[in-house]
Amino acid sequence: MNKTSIVMVFAFFAFIMGHSQGVFTGKVLDENNAPLPGASVVIKGSSKGVATDFDGNFQIELNSANDILLVTYLGYIPTEIATSGKTSAEIVLLPDSEKLNEVVVTALGITRAEKKIGYATQKMDVEIIEEINAPNVGNLFTGQVAGLSVSNPTGLFQKPSFSLRGKSPLIVIDGIPVETDFYDVSANNIANVNVLKGTTASALYGSRGRNGAILITTKNANVDGLEISVSHNTMVSAGFTVFPETQTEYGNGSNGKYEFWDGKDGGISDGDMIWGPKFEPGVMVSQWNSPILDNVTGETIPWWGDVYGTQYDDKSRYSRVPTPWEYHNNLKDFMETGYISSTDFSVSSKSEKGSFRLSGNYSDQKDRVPNSGLKTGGLTFKSTTNLSKSLTLDSKLSYNKVYSPTTQDTGTDQRTTCIPF
Repeated sequence: MNKTSIVMVFAFFAFIMGHSQGVFTGKVLDENNAPLPGASVVIKGSSKGVATDFDGNFQIELNSANDILLVTYLGYIPTEIATSGKTSAEIVLLPDSEKLNEVVVTALGITRAEKKIGYATQKMDVEIIEEINAPNVGNLFTGQVAGLSVSNPTGLFQKPSFSLRGKSPLIVIDGIPVETDFYDVSANNIANVNVLKGTTASALYGSRGRNGAILITTKNANVDGLEISVSHNTMVSAGFTVFPETQTEYGNGSNGKYEFWDGKDGGISDGDMIWGPKFEPGVMVSQWNSPILDNVTGETIPWWGDVYGTQYDDKSRYSRVPTPWEYHNNLKDFMETGYISSTDFSVSSKSEKGSFRLSGNYSDQKDRVPNSGLKTGGLTFKSTTNLSKSLTLDSKLSYNKVYSPTTQDTGTDQRTTCIPF
């Protein structure tokens, strides 16, 4: 092998070594130089990663010499490490003060640091609850908490039901267990929602909390001085997303024949069949809204529906006058455009002596079904008085009214609640 060949071989191996995969080692420590076992080390932009051992050490095979490692650990700020020109590194993670100082509301309005709670708990995203308009604020709890299932009926004035790990949880508003269908709770009046899981909630609320609890804390004044806010939201519902597919060439009847009399096969195939005469111009058929003809006097009587049990239930004297045979999309014609219109206001003030917040809400819901709607309104007053440096007095008065002129299941419904705290 001559000199030129030797130089080419060394250059080839140098090229391979520069572009081959390498192993990167390191150690992850906290701010006190203590090892962090179980820290996640992932190659940025890929799913390839490892976890540190009990001593905080890790070893990962790189995809290229320019890979960037993303190091994360619960309660600490994520850190990125460039591997270019390195084979190892010692990584120090700093605490995330915002995460460590987060607090949750437990019982009777008491707040505790989330990291110090010894039982399962989870907060909901209140911003989603405020931004989205829904017929019932309980509908917005769907998918917010692991283990909490929300059943949302589609009918107006039907309340959602909750199942926390297969059991019905206790509902608590501002530290007071309540029975509510959430129609009297305004989304813009909720400060936070916290879910207590497991039997530990029974230690806070007795046997009623053995299945867990949903804790709702309403807003109070949090800005020094006077603050006034007004909001309005309108959501329009066009109806069903998808209608069932049906044939539209033939009407009621069978074998191309149909004549309505009583809807119970008293006529010609006027039972539950949809293969009657074809819809064509000029076709005349006796239908459910056809007038009744008195064959003796020649009188025509306007009529809708069957004649069973009436004086006209006599084919020897009466008959139905044929009317134009036309297609009608009854379901689409029946449904109307629904809407939800909500208006909220609040007046709050805070000073060294205490704070107060007066809020009100009014919601007008019109269902897709004609002549059905729901109106809700309420006023809430909440105050905190600082009696001394170590003693405060909290008070709350809530008035709510729910009115529905014609609900589909129960007819007229009107409820008024006044809850002092």
